[in-house]
Amino acid sequence: MRFLRLFGMTLLLLLAVLPAHAQGELETALARAPEELGNNGEQELLESFYKLRHHAPAWQLTHALSQGTLKQFTDYIRTVAREHGLNEARYPLEQFEAKTREGTSYAMAQADILASRIILKLARSLSGEDPIPTSNSQHVWPVRHAAVNLPERLARAVEDKSVPQFLESLAPGTYQYRKLKEALARYRAIEAKGGWIKFVPGERLVLGASSSKVPLLYQRLAQEGYVPFSSVSYTNTIYDHYLANAVKTFQETHGLIPDGNIGPHTLFAMNVGVKERIDSIRVNMARLRTTPPEAWEGVVINIPSFRLFLFRDRTPVYEARVVVGRPDRPTPLVSSKITEIVINPSWYVPVSIAERDILPKLENNPEYLDEMNIESNGGRLRQRPGPGNSLGRIKFNFANRFAVYLHGTPHVKLFDRDDRRQSSGCIRLKKPEELASIVMNDGPEWTPEAIQRRINRMRTQRVRPRTPMPIKLLYWTVMVDAKDRVQFYNDVYQLDDAWLAML
Repeated sequence: MRFLRLFGMTLLLLLAVLPAHAQGELETALARAPEELGNNGEQELLESFYKLRHHAPAWQLTHALSQGTLKQFTDYIRTVAREHGLNEARYPLEQFEAKTREGTSYAMAQADILASRIILKLARSLSGEDPIPTSNSQHVWPVRHAAVNLPERLARAVEDKSVPQFLESLAPGTYQYRKLKEALARYRAIEAKGGWIKFVPGERLVLGASSSKVPLLYQRLAQEGYVPFSSVSYTNTIYDHYLANAVKTFQETHGLIPDGNIGPHTLFAMNVGVKERIDSIRVNMARLRTTPPEAWEGVVINIPSFRLFLFRDRTPVYEARVVVGRPDRPTPLVSSKITEIVINPSWYVPVSIAERDILPKLENNPEYLDEMNIESNGGRLRQRPGPGNSLGRIKFNFANRFAVYLHGTPHVKLFDRDDRRQSSGCIRLKKPEELASIVMNDGPEWTPEAIQRRINRMRTQRVRPRTPMPIKLLYWTVMVDAKDRVQFYNDVYQLDDAWLAML
């Protein structure tokens, strides 16, 4: 309802009336609009909108100008854009104001088009229909909600005098989006107070240690709300349990192993500036606007957090750590369905991995293939099933053009690392039998214990779930957890900047 409080229902600018300037001038101005808009879809939206109105002006600009209500409109647009993390500079508000000041009938026709353009541009952003980054073919966002007929809905809203309600209805009403919107306001308030302390990297702190950094650490955590300012002591230099517990919470909300120790990864997270955190929130709000609510169903792997979630009825019911692709072999973004589970899989080594990883090891150790239980099969390298198989004991297949899949691994120590970018693009899971049990609908023959018995037989078995389970490999650098805590994750593949540039 904040839209309505800010905008008010008395703003005459948004009341549809008979044209106050010549229809022909509006058509002329509309025909010339492509010179400014370029090929970004805005012209098509404008033409569709005015066609629905039979090219009649949409806004009572002359009356609004005389009543002094035009500033309400521009202030409203700037406020809404800011609340949703959009760049207000991308809206031609100053150009609109300049045209209304000119006052000629043709300038007012241009201003009418600019007002429509501003509203449609804001509507396009709020509804998640803005263009998204596509230059990196592996990381094109794989889920989009159904298109909204914005010109038709705006035309109806103009006639019904319900433009603010129309705009309000376009933004996601989900819990995640609402919480990120609140977080955006909170971190902007922190920024307005000067941000937070940054530390010189190097010193490591563990429980019981004494350091001159301890008072500063208290202050840094208070600045972001992890401890109250009333608990900050500027004389205590002992890294005590209270402070260690606050650090653990900080680590939990930054995708780190919560050991309570101050090491390089924790210091790095603390030194990320508040402006960068604000931009991360804005980017992920944009991703949420693009994503349909049904995306939160089935298996969802968030690459930056190195975690797998299982959703039922859009509620998380299972969570596990995963290992994802290295920066030079990144895990792609995918939307698909798990259609097959392979127990005791063989691993047919991809040519690229054979050339980059296995051949150099074979040159140093002629016995490497035998030691790794690898054989040459028809010109290809095949690792036989077993406890040392690189795919572990279970593999989950889902259709995708990148030939990636989800699988177990014998290298379980990788899951204890903060940075779990260790694979060649596929996703590794520590306890795949737990997920397999869920994917196979939790039947008595598919309990983790029953699956382990199948594994122990050492026979490769392919099974299909009765209902294929949705799986999505997505990329969220900011999320809100079940405890209402904002979670920040490293931009592991440097994808946020391209989204930020499009806001």
